[in-house]
Amino acid sequence: MLKEKPITAQSIEGLARDGWKVIPEAFAWSSGAADAIAKKIWVSEPTAYQRDKTLFHEIAHACYGEEIADSMTFIPERQIRQENNAIAEWIGRQSRSQPRLLRHTLLAFDLKPEVYDWASYLAFEEYAQNPREYFEEIGIFMD
Repeated sequence: MLKEKPITAQSIEGLARDGWKVIPEAFAWSSGAADAIAKKIWVSEPTAYQRDKTLFHEIAHACYGEEIADSMTFIPERQIRQENNAIAEWIGRQSRSQPRLLRHTLLAFDLKPEVYDWASYLAFEEYAQNPREYFEEIGIFMD
């Protein structure tokens, strides 16, 4: 699925052009949700990494639609919903790990960039306070 129809900058532009909005709000029952009718993606923001991981999971649902739907309204079988969520999670993580796509997505939806791992550092190096010190603290040495 991802090889035939990858999430790209053009996919993100298409969502934004179609009126999709990202709303940074938490839900008691979930860290995120996507509503294709309202064209909204809700993401919680306990950390930037969790926000971005959830955002890309929900973008996968938005981009692939019914192929990986997880709504009880459309998919009553719990096993299929769980499988679809696992697929969305994998696609989301693969997509979020691409620095250019991460940068493009956060800027397209007007979300605050933060550096929290190698992909985010490559996407937003200008936001890193002291990258050498930060990465050495987490065990990545930049020699």
